[in-house]
Amino acid sequence: MKIDGQPNRSPRDMFFFSMMENGPQGMQYLLDEHIEDLANYGVDWEDADNPQIMQHLLANNPNEAGDRAWTARNLPPRMNEVVCEAPTAPLLPPLVQILDQALLTRVNLQSDDMGVRQVVWMEALNIFVHLLGHAQFILL
Repeated sequence: MKIDGQPNRSPRDMFFFSMMENGPQGMQYLLDEHIEDLANYGVDWEDADNPQIMQHLLANNPNEAGDRAWTARNLPPRMNEVVCEAPTAPLLPPLVQILDQALLTRVNLQSDDMGVRQVVWMEALNIFVHLLGHAQFILL
């Protein structure tokens, strides 16, 4: 981004250095806020009471329950934590170990660099396709 009299900077750079210079802005409201009814926090009741919007919601989300039951469902005990179940792996455990070992010898699995992470995914796909071509019954 270009600001008159200043060098070009990325939005990320501007945000980071603004936080360093000015401190976090607006965070005190999030940290000090006590929420009485966490299950209903942030619910737009005007929209929830609108039959047209609710009809659209239920038509496009068949797993949703009516009568506002969706507001309190699956509420985590702590709002900064969301527990997700791991998906089932398409490979049997011994072949997952083979894939992991093959990846360890070919790519840096410890890197946080997104370019390296992309290479990890591409290499994992190549190994998986190779395994599919040479083995039967590897899928669950």
